[in-house]
Amino acid sequence: MKKIETSTAVPYKDKQEVNELTDRLRYNGSGCRDAVAERAIRQADHAPHEIQELVDVIKKIAGAYGYDIAGRIAFQDRKTKIVYK
Repeated sequence: MKKIETSTAVPYKDKQEVNELTDRLRYNGSGCRDAVAERAIRQADHAPHEIQELVDVIKKIAGAYGYDIAGRIAFQDRKTKIVYK
């Protein structure tokens, strides 16, 4: 069986890229700072706490069996049909 190589690479290449992304959230299209929109976007981007706990439990179970999660895990809320990735 072939082992799949996994990496713990950071999704952004350097700190400047992270700062540029953060700046895009802080300022609106006209270049003015918009703290309310920034806060709303940050809150909307985060998965609920229960989803994060579920991912952690699945990773621990996989680790207990000697496996790592190699891909993205997605969950869909049965009531709202929202997909969390």
